[in-house]
Parts: sequence; structure tokens; C-alpha cells
Amino acid sequence: NKRIAPDEKIEAFELDYDGKRDRWNGYDPATYARVIDRYEARDEARRKYQKEQQLKKLEEKNNNPEKGEGEDSDGDDDDEDALKVDEAKVDESEQMDFAKVEKRVRTTGGGSTGTVRNLRIREDTAKYLLNLD
Repeated sequence: NKRIAPDEKIEAFELDYDGKRDRWNGYDPATYARVIDRYEARDEARRKYQKEQQLKKLEEKNNNPEKGEGEDSDGDDDDEDALKVDEAKVDESEQMDFAKVEKRVRTTGGGSTGTVRNLRIREDTAKYLLNLD
């Protein structure tokens, strides 16, 4: 217990008002360059893997006509059907966005939007008063 030293090096900085609030104080751009290199390497590996997968699919397509042409055409139809289903889902979601009818509601906050379905006319009785049985 003779040589006890702190684990961390504590540095005292004499910074002015702006220096204390500087977000980029102590930033080293070399560390960001390493991050960029790591992401580029990952993207390159991903591209290489996808290219290998595409080559495997092409090889399988080239080998399938030898086994039977009917099987290959069914596979193409499945891919086309899947694409059509995806397109239909996109079309339905776009139509759902346009199906909402929004109306301005006068409020003290300057007006908010809400669907017409949720609004009631002032003369109508409130929902919580309808069924008092």
C-alpha cells in the first residue's frame, strides 16, 4: 500500500464561458475517420454477400430448366405474385391515408385537427349520459 495512485488522470481546464459550453471540445476527427472506415468495410461486405447470393440464384435458375421448365415458370409466377401483393399493400395504405376526412375544430389553442367521426354537435347529448339505466 505504498504506491497508491488514482486510476484516472484528472486534468484541470481553464475555460471561458463559451469554452465550457462547446459541444466539440476535445473532439478528435481521426476517431470519426475510423468509424467511417468501419462502416465502409461493413457496406462492402454486405455488397459482396448480396452479389454472391444473386450469383447463386442465377446458377439455380440456370440449373432448373434442365430439371423441368414447368417448375421454373411456377417459381417466376410466385415472385411476380409476391410483387403484386406488395404493390397492392402499398396502394391500400395510400388509399387509407386519403380516406381520413379531417376537419378544423375551433378550440382555444388555435384549432386542432381531428376526424369527423369523433366529433359531436353541441346539441347532442354526451355519450356518458345516454345509458343511465
